[in-house]
Amino acid sequence: YNTMDLLAAFFFAPVIISLTQAKTAALPNAKSRLFFVLKASGIGAALLALIYIGFSFLAAFYAADLNATPAEQLLAVISLKVLGPYGGLIVCLTVVLACLTTAVALIAAFAGFVHQELLGGKQSYRLILALSLVVTYLVACFEFQGISQFLTPVLEVSY
Repeated sequence: YNTMDLLAAFFFAPVIISLTQAKTAALPNAKSRLFFVLKASGIGAALLALIYIGFSFLAAFYAADLNATPAEQLLAVISLKVLGPYGGLIVCLTVVLACLTTAVALIAAFAGFVHQELLGGKQSYRLILALSLVVTYLVACFEFQGISQFLTPVLEVSY
Protein backbone atom coordinates (compact mmCIF):
# COMPACT_ATOMS: atom_id res chain seq x y z
CA TYR A 1 0.00 0.00 0.00
CA ASN A 2 3.01 2.32 0.19
CA THR A 3 2.03 3.45 3.67
CA MET A 4 3.41 6.70 4.97
CA ASP A 5 3.94 5.52 8.54
CA LEU A 6 7.53 6.74 8.67
CA LEU A 7 6.67 10.18 7.29
CA ALA A 8 3.72 10.47 9.67
CA ALA A 9 6.05 9.58 12.54
CA PHE A 10 8.16 12.64 11.74
CA PHE A 11 5.12 14.90 11.98
CA PHE A 12 3.71 13.23 15.10
CA ALA A 13 7.07 13.11 16.90
CA PRO A 14 6.96 16.66 18.30
CA VAL A 15 3.45 16.11 19.65
CA ILE A 16 4.45 12.78 21.19
CA ILE A 17 7.60 14.27 22.72
CA SER A 18 5.73 17.16 24.34
CA LEU A 19 3.01 14.84 25.65
CA THR A 20 5.64 12.45 27.01
CA GLN A 21 7.47 15.30 28.74
CA ALA A 22 4.23 16.49 30.31
CA LYS A 23 3.25 12.97 31.38
CA THR A 24 6.64 12.13 32.89
CA ALA A 25 7.29 15.50 34.56
CA ALA A 26 5.94 14.21 37.88
CA LEU A 27 8.19 11.13 37.88
CA PRO A 28 11.05 11.40 40.39
CA ASN A 29 14.14 10.86 38.21
CA ALA A 30 15.51 10.32 34.72
CA LYS A 31 15.63 6.55 35.15
CA SER A 32 11.90 6.28 35.89
CA ARG A 33 11.11 8.61 32.97
CA LEU A 34 13.24 6.48 30.65
CA PHE A 35 11.50 3.31 31.89
CA PHE A 36 8.08 4.89 31.23
CA VAL A 37 9.08 5.89 27.68
CA LEU A 38 10.64 2.51 26.91
CA LYS A 39 7.59 0.67 28.25
CA ALA A 40 5.18 2.80 26.18
CA SER A 41 7.38 2.46 23.09
CA GLY A 42 7.66 -1.30 23.57
CA ILE A 43 3.89 -1.70 23.84
CA GLY A 44 3.32 0.42 20.73
CA ALA A 45 6.02 -1.37 18.73
CA ALA A 46 4.73 -4.80 19.78
CA LEU A 47 1.16 -3.97 18.81
CA LEU A 48 2.21 -2.52 15.46
CA ALA A 49 4.47 -5.53 14.79
CA LEU A 50 1.61 -7.87 15.64
CA ILE A 51 -0.66 -6.11 13.17
CA TYR A 52 1.89 -6.20 10.34
CA ILE A 53 2.83 -9.82 11.05
CA GLY A 54 -0.87 -10.69 11.00
CA PHE A 55 -1.34 -8.89 7.67
CA SER A 56 1.68 -10.71 6.26
CA PHE A 57 0.40 -14.09 7.46
CA LEU A 58 -3.05 -13.49 5.98
CA ALA A 59 -1.59 -12.32 2.68
CA ALA A 60 0.65 -15.39 2.46
CA PHE A 61 -2.13 -17.78 3.47
CA TYR A 62 -4.66 -16.35 1.00
CA ALA A 63 -2.20 -15.37 -1.76
CA ALA A 64 -3.71 -17.79 -4.28
CA ASP A 65 -7.15 -16.22 -3.80
CA LEU A 66 -5.82 -12.68 -4.13
CA ASN A 67 -3.91 -12.80 -7.43
CA ALA A 68 -6.60 -11.02 -9.47
CA THR A 69 -7.70 -8.69 -6.64
CA PRO A 70 -6.99 -4.96 -7.10
CA ALA A 71 -4.75 -3.46 -4.38
CA GLU A 72 -7.47 -1.26 -2.91
CA GLN A 73 -9.71 -4.30 -2.35
CA LEU A 74 -7.18 -6.66 -0.74
CA LEU A 75 -8.15 -5.98 2.87
CA ALA A 76 -11.88 -6.24 2.12
CA VAL A 77 -11.49 -9.53 0.23
CA ILE A 78 -9.33 -11.08 2.96
CA SER A 79 -11.72 -9.98 5.70
CA LEU A 80 -14.69 -11.47 3.86
CA LYS A 81 -12.84 -14.76 3.34
CA VAL A 82 -11.68 -15.01 6.95
CA LEU A 83 -14.60 -13.54 8.87
CA GLY A 84 -17.59 -13.81 6.54
CA PRO A 85 -20.02 -11.00 5.72
CA TYR A 86 -20.56 -9.79 9.30
CA GLY A 87 -16.88 -9.84 10.08
CA GLY A 88 -16.28 -7.93 6.88
CA LEU A 89 -18.65 -5.23 8.12
CA ILE A 90 -16.74 -4.98 11.39
CA VAL A 91 -13.42 -4.71 9.52
CA CYS A 92 -14.86 -2.02 7.24
CA LEU A 93 -16.08 -0.01 10.23
CA THR A 94 -12.72 -0.44 11.91
CA VAL A 95 -10.88 0.82 8.83
CA VAL A 96 -13.24 3.80 8.53
CA LEU A 97 -12.69 4.74 12.18
CA ALA A 98 -8.92 4.25 11.93
CA CYS A 99 -8.74 6.41 8.81
CA LEU A 100 -11.00 9.05 10.31
CA THR A 101 -9.02 9.35 13.54
CA THR A 102 -5.74 9.48 11.63
CA ALA A 103 -7.12 12.10 9.23
CA VAL A 104 -8.37 14.28 12.09
CA ALA A 105 -5.03 14.10 13.89
CA LEU A 106 -2.99 14.75 10.75
CA ILE A 107 -5.11 17.65 9.50
CA ALA A 108 -5.08 19.27 12.95
CA ALA A 109 -1.29 18.84 13.25
CA PHE A 110 -0.75 20.17 9.72
CA ALA A 111 -3.03 23.18 10.20
CA GLY A 112 -1.41 23.93 13.56
CA PHE A 113 2.06 23.71 12.01
CA VAL A 114 1.14 26.02 9.14
CA HIS A 115 -0.64 28.41 11.51
CA GLN A 116 2.18 28.69 14.07
CA GLU A 117 5.42 27.82 12.32
CA LEU A 118 4.94 28.96 8.73
CA LEU A 119 2.58 31.91 9.16
CA GLY A 120 3.49 32.93 12.72
CA GLY A 121 -0.14 33.01 13.83
CA LYS A 122 -1.01 35.79 11.38
CA GLN A 123 -3.78 33.87 9.61
CA SER A 124 -6.85 32.33 11.15
CA TYR A 125 -6.40 28.72 12.22
CA ARG A 126 -9.94 27.99 11.01
CA LEU A 127 -9.16 29.37 7.56
CA ILE A 128 -6.01 27.26 7.31
CA LEU A 129 -7.95 24.23 8.51
CA ALA A 130 -10.73 24.84 5.98
CA LEU A 131 -8.27 25.25 3.10
CA SER A 132 -6.43 22.10 4.20
CA LEU A 133 -9.71 20.17 4.21
CA VAL A 134 -10.58 21.44 0.71
CA VAL A 135 -7.19 20.31 -0.62
CA THR A 136 -7.62 16.98 1.16
CA TYR A 137 -11.04 16.53 -0.45
CA LEU A 138 -9.65 17.30 -3.91
CA VAL A 139 -6.84 14.77 -3.43
CA ALA A 140 -9.36 12.17 -2.19
CA CYS A 141 -11.27 12.55 -5.47
CA PHE A 142 -8.34 10.80 -7.19
CA GLU A 143 -9.28 7.63 -5.24
CA PHE A 144 -6.84 4.96 -4.13
CA GLN A 145 -5.17 4.23 -7.48
CA GLY A 146 -4.63 7.88 -8.38
CA ILE A 147 -3.21 8.75 -4.98
CA SER A 148 -1.01 5.66 -5.05
CA GLN A 149 0.35 6.54 -8.50
CA PHE A 150 1.23 10.01 -7.26
CA LEU A 151 2.69 8.90 -3.93
CA THR A 152 4.77 5.91 -5.08
CA PRO A 153 7.62 7.96 -6.61
CA VAL A 154 7.54 10.43 -3.72
CA LEU A 155 7.75 7.62 -1.16
CA GLU A 156 10.49 5.82 -3.06
CA VAL A 157 12.64 8.96 -2.98
CA SER A 158 11.72 9.73 0.66
CA TYR A 159 12.42 6.25 1.96
